[in-house]
Amino acid sequence: MTNVLTNVQEKIPYTIFSGDTAKWKITDLNTDYSNSTHTLTYYFRLESTGAGFTVDASADNDDYLITLSASTTAGKTAGIYHYIAYVTRTSDSARVTVDRGQIEIKPNLASSSADPRSHAKIMIDKIESLLEGKADKDLSLIHISEPTRLL
Repeated sequence: MTNVLTNVQEKIPYTIFSGDTAKWKITDLNTDYSNSTHTLTYYFRLESTGAGFTVDASADNDDYLITLSASTTAGKTAGIYHYIAYVTRTSDSARVTVDRGQIEIKPNLASSSADPRSHAKIMIDKIESLLEGKADKDLSLIHISEPTRLL
């Protein structure tokens, strides 16, 4: 397994776990947005509540190095975070968005009592319990009066 703390990847990860450190570097911005005259910032916003946070990149030779520390991710609610990355020119604060996307912060299984199953797995389990006649409380309210035909 590659040590991601010393062998930093060149793209933002799709998933991280709460309490873990995540690092990535951006290597293709320095030609147009030198890290000596610009700053790179990532803004993350949680899809479900809108709570957000920012992380500033640091200069790493000609690259930008972004670090989400363990203490930063430990306090974040698990879920999908949408992000934008933008550079700001230090001389006049002119700003331009250079990337956008999403990342998932998953719960720390060692310290969270959250259900570790995916949403899809939870829904499949509920459907199976209904079909087996062992529906849980939120499914027991569903009543199917007559069979439905699919064709």
